[in-house]
Amino acid sequence: MQGWRKSNEDAHITAIDFEPGHSLFAVFDGHGGCEVAKYCGEHFVNEIRNDQDFKDKKYEACLKKLFVKIDRMLLSDAGKKDLARIARDSNSSPTVDGSEFAYQAGCTANVVLITPTHIICGNAGDARCVVSENGKAIDMSIDHKPDLPTERTRVLTAGHFVEDGRVDGIIAISRAIGDWEYKSQNLEADKMAVSAFPEVKSYPITPDLDFFICACDGIWDCMTSQVAVDFVYTAKAKMQTYTAKSSKSPTKTGV
Repeated sequence: MQGWRKSNEDAHITAIDFEPGHSLFAVFDGHGGCEVAKYCGEHFVNEIRNDQDFKDKKYEACLKKLFVKIDRMLLSDAGKKDLARIARDSNSSPTVDGSEFAYQAGCTANVVLITPTHIICGNAGDARCVVSENGKAIDMSIDHKPDLPTERTRVLTAGHFVEDGRVDGIIAISRAIGDWEYKSQNLEADKMAVSAFPEVKSYPITPDLDFFICACDGIWDCMTSQVAVDFVYTAKAKMQTYTAKSSKSPTKTGV
């Protein structure tokens, strides 16, 4: 749903078994343009697949490293060319120079890696992952808002300010990929006002774990985590009822 925007600025990943026993799901909620979100959608799977920490099953370290790596890839010559191509393909800008997109555009990132034993979520921004265990909602991430005490402290320490719940009175999140106008290459990723450094949480997969929801703030502005989980159960029950009734309906022939 596009809301007030003229175009969709988001991207997502649904990579089932991208490596044996491993799947990757992600939501990239774009702002200031679609370029960074779509760039992440294009690059995350291959970066994870080729990462040594992933191969060594150091999954949490892998996610923390790759969020930051992809953020810096935006500033490379290859990254600028990719951003310019995405802009042209999306008809968002006729420019042939992609250098401005890393600074003007960004995206929140909620990345969910499924291994044979765990669900692991890396999050930067206000998208969210929630798992359902026996009907109970369990948050796998927190929403990174500038008013959170720890987030606010980092913003102020980096030389920026928070006004009306926004960094510098402009951007309503305190972590994101891109948005380099709020960052400094002289600072470590976890010290920047708007940081790409993710918080990572791991949860064991057991028979009691029913499903997970990975969604941007458009859902969480309207639903609590538990309401969203309840909604899925209700929809599932309705679908099962519909399927059961359909299977009992006589089949019409000769029509």
